[in-house]
Amino acid sequence: MCSFIGASYSYLSFVRRQKKYTLETLLSFSLLLAGLLQLSGRNWLHIAYLPFLVVLSTVYRPAIIVPLSLAVPFLEIRHFAKGAFAEEASLVGAAILSGVLSSVILSRVRRERDSLKKRLDSLKEEAEQIDVGTPAISISSEGLASQHLSAANEANNEIQEVLLLVRHALSCDSADMIVLKDGFSQVRCSSDPSRQGLACNEELVVSCMREKHWSAFNGPGDDGNPCRIAAPLMDGDIVTGALTARRSKPFREKDARTAEMFALLIAGIVKRHRIHSQLRKEHLMLKKLKEGGSRLISSLRTEDIAGSLIDAAYSIAPQKRVSIALFAPKDGRFEILRQIGFPLRETESFDLRNTRIGLVSKSREPDYISDLRNERNPVLPFRVGSEGSVFMLPLSYEKELLGILVFLSPSVNALRPYQIELLKVLGNQAASSMANARFHAEIERMAVTDGLTGLFNHRNFQERLSEEFKRLQRFPEPFSLLLIDIDFFKKINDVHGHPAGDEVLRSVARVIKEAVRDVDVAARYGGEEFSVILLGTNHEGALNMAERLRTSVGKREFDIADLKVTVSVGAATAPYDAGSKEELIEKADKALYHAKRNGRNRCVLWREIK
Repeated sequence: MCSFIGASYSYLSFVRRQKKYTLETLLSFSLLLAGLLQLSGRNWLHIAYLPFLVVLSTVYRPAIIVPLSLAVPFLEIRHFAKGAFAEEASLVGAAILSGVLSSVILSRVRRERDSLKKRLDSLKEEAEQIDVGTPAISISSEGLASQHLSAANEANNEIQEVLLLVRHALSCDSADMIVLKDGFSQVRCSSDPSRQGLACNEELVVSCMREKHWSAFNGPGDDGNPCRIAAPLMDGDIVTGALTARRSKPFREKDARTAEMFALLIAGIVKRHRIHSQLRKEHLMLKKLKEGGSRLISSLRTEDIAGSLIDAAYSIAPQKRVSIALFAPKDGRFEILRQIGFPLRETESFDLRNTRIGLVSKSREPDYISDLRNERNPVLPFRVGSEGSVFMLPLSYEKELLGILVFLSPSVNALRPYQIELLKVLGNQAASSMANARFHAEIERMAVTDGLTGLFNHRNFQERLSEEFKRLQRFPEPFSLLLIDIDFFKKINDVHGHPAGDEVLRSVARVIKEAVRDVDVAARYGGEEFSVILLGTNHEGALNMAERLRTSVGKREFDIADLKVTVSVGAATAPYDAGSKEELIEKADKALYHAKRNGRNRCVLWREIK
């Protein structure tokens, strides 16, 4: 009967893999064992419960073994009934104790083993996921020092855990990670914290890194740990350090393979943290580039773009003391459009000939001088003192030089290659923004100026005149309007041709532009007529300006022979002569008509004819 029950539960538990019947299966086996012991008739064989429970403890967890051990007294109830209580109690107690203790101890060992295996598999998976052929990126920034330190600490913590695993796996006294620093080998991390930072230039480590292969020394030594093994830490084809272990027993070849596996894991950890740190720095630099580019396109004024460019350049390559300037071409020379750090006035202009920056303006190619101490020729058109390095970036758009960005630092080798590349990208964006600003300014100019004469057009004249009447309501300061007409202009076109008439219009416009003040508004009113708004000018001032214009035009010489040009001028003043824009134009126009009707080549005020 017990055999049938045991076979049934064994089928369910082992064949059908229904784990819930495991305890029942083992209990049926225990019943079979108890029956066999009873059939043998030998009481000393009852000790078989001990190895039975211990063997099962190696396979099953305490949740199974403890109930099974507690069932032993019930299997031996017949012997308790016969009166052999002390003997049976000792046997049963030993069986229960051995089963429970062995189960708990072996269960703990299994958990540690599984945890260690899981950790090793995790580290191995991380190492396999890292592309060891990826070249290192050389990136550095003072503003990210805290991030560097944090990443280094995280890497050291992970390496420390691996070194503890190495010490456990190889049963060694200590495990060290050796790195190369300034040509010397140094302990970066160790399972023994007292060894960190120590120099380690022993022949075994040197040979391991030179041969790029593990090395072992199993001979006698004087330091109490004669046996050593070293495995190289590889970054692609480059040796960056070594993993070393020390113990009293000799190392075997399988130990070397284990050390090489751990060396691969450590190299992967170092590379992963380095790349992660580099990616964080690149992300921050690209973020700064994006922010700087956004500021460049946020304005259509060249001065604002210059300021944003200098701020963005400083954020990409911050220095304790740095000078940045934007040189812009103007009338064959260069002026500093915006600058920080230079002891110069922003309005100063310079001749760049015979300087290094002058060559940059001609070649339109960036120039980086990492060490100015050996530079004999002048770099900039003014003295800059004892500086360390300079970067000059021309800003060009469609073969036109818009400016030159100068980055001057007191430090030698101040810029890293990636910072130079970011500044180049920033410079391209700035050049496009400056070109757009110029195009926008040109379109605005064309919208408000006359294409032939360069003066304001009729539309802009009307808008400005309306604004002056609005201002007049708040500030009762007079202003005057001049209407100017070229005498016998139709005759000039008929006799000398329309090109000559256009030249006369341009010449008269130049006379008006040269004569009036910057605050005044000179415009082409239409045809051969011009208008001038004289701000803050009364009747007397208007007449003086009108006479000056008439006299200057009369003295003007033209390339056309026997051509004499004169003008007639009518003037009116607000608010004395008119209270509205239309009325002021009407009064000035009537004054002009009066001048032309009474002989031309004269100036007339409205107040003189009313």
